[in-house]
Amino acid sequence: MVRGDATFSLYDFGASIEGPLGGGWSGGAAFHRSWIDTLLPLVIPSDANLSFDTAPRYYDYQFLAAREAWGQRLRLAFYGSMDKVVVILERPPDDPKITGTISARTMFHALQGSIAGEVRPGLRQESSGQLSFNQFRTQFGPEFFFDLDVPQLAIRSTWTLDLARGLQLRGGVDATTAGVTI
Repeated sequence: MVRGDATFSLYDFGASIEGPLGGGWSGGAAFHRSWIDTLLPLVIPSDANLSFDTAPRYYDYQFLAAREAWGQRLRLAFYGSMDKVVVILERPPDDPKITGTISARTMFHALQGSIAGEVRPGLRQESSGQLSFNQFRTQFGPEFFFDLDVPQLAIRSTWTLDLARGLQLRGGVDATTAGVTI
């Protein structure tokens, strides 16, 4: 059965859908976005004695797919987010070098795969890998800025062995590597 929903408000909207994909796979997708940065300029006349000088904007999304195979639960996910705020400075208060805008944006996108389940009676594992890209952008006027890009690879694996009733041995690895570009 396929099902979904949508929400609308004065400042944002969102939608999601989930259901079978075929071949034993089920999946879902969701999206959420602000629209206040798009809507306000349409309803405030340009000659109005009112200005909107801060415009927040955000969105996030996710796509998921999962299935059971070989006694394991397989899961694939692609998701991300972006948040941005812009402040427009027509007359800077104290510093003549800071004109135009002040803006800040953070963004990430990630692709993740995981497998989890019982390997044999009394032994379970959960393993995943994720490749992600993070980006940070900050600007103060036309001259001052800070840009940072961070690609990242992470792996995690946990193994649990039942030793006796109420007693388990758990071990694993959690490793991350990242690069930074400024």
